[in-house]
Amino acid sequence: MRALIKILLAAVLVAGTGYSIANPCTAVKTKAAEIVDRHLSGFNAVNVAGPFDVDIVQAATESVKVEAPADVTDRIITEVNGGVLKIYNRHDSWNWGNWWGHHKKILVHVTAKDLNSINISGSGDVSFREGITTNSLKLRISGSGDMTGKVAVKTLESSITGSGDMKLSGNAESSTVSLVGSGDFTARNLLT
Repeated sequence: MRALIKILLAAVLVAGTGYSIANPCTAVKTKAAEIVDRHLSGFNAVNVAGPFDVDIVQAATESVKVEAPADVTDRIITEVNGGVLKIYNRHDSWNWGNWWGHHKKILVHVTAKDLNSINISGSGDVSFREGITTNSLKLRISGSGDMTGKVAVKTLESSITGSGDMKLSGNAESSTVSLVGSGDFTARNLLT
């Protein structure tokens, strides 16, 4: 019986090796990343819809820069409408799911003077580690995105719907939290 098991095991190993030689893995070639300045200003809110990594810094100027392979930068839409910076991907026949399986994430660098709202819809991640100082701030996640940052605000409203995670530090005079789904809200270093 042991001899039969050894023979079957050897046959499986040889068959698997033959398959990998006949069908070798091929490396996916990607174009080098480029940084494109979108020359946008006049926003006090950010809405992210898509699997982008967005880094927000508060400063005296406003800017939006997209860091991505050259072959996809034109498919990433950034626009300001009614004071809201919207970041999303162009919906067309492009197979985003296949593209993301073989490439690194797309980074969007946002510099803002003042923000009162940050929203994530989908699987995007937003960070504002250097902090946001303002009177009132609304933070919302709908989906599996994550949000991490530091705040110094009077009024803070945080909302998670879905499996997204929010991790906040800093201080808020008053804070309300709404959580629906399996997401996590962590505010151990947030003083209220």
